[in-house]
Amino acid sequence: MIVLSILAVITAGITAWIAWRQYATTRLQTKQALYSKRLEVYLRVKDFLGKCLCEKIRDTDVVEFNDSVSEAPFLFDRTIDDYIDKIYHKAMLLAGLQAAPAPPQSKKLTEMKIVREWLSNEYRTVRSHFSAYLTFAKKEST
Repeated sequence: MIVLSILAVITAGITAWIAWRQYATTRLQTKQALYSKRLEVYLRVKDFLGKCLCEKIRDTDVVEFNDSVSEAPFLFDRTIDDYIDKIYHKAMLLAGLQAAPAPPQSKKLTEMKIVREWLSNEYRTVRSHFSAYLTFAKKEST
């Protein structure tokens, strides 16, 4: 009888340990999936900023970008969502300014330069906006 009791306790302990390991594994997989989706949004933002600096963009490019990062509100807090929205509006402004030719020394060219400088600065600093979401703050034990 004592042997059966000890065997039952050992079986319960092993079962509990297996359940805990499955929980830890699932939790890690969830974190990895979230990281992967966040990294994808970050890379799309960075690529789009680079495109704004290297090419003439159209409003359709801006809309495509906005659609490609539409998951952001579900993956990040409001700060990143607002940041992406600001990029969208600045890029839409740039697309509008680039749509029609402007005479030299015009206000339009000055405004285009200001928007491009803003986008250029964001290209250099985009990592700092996303770093809190793409850094592993605590090493997970597995």
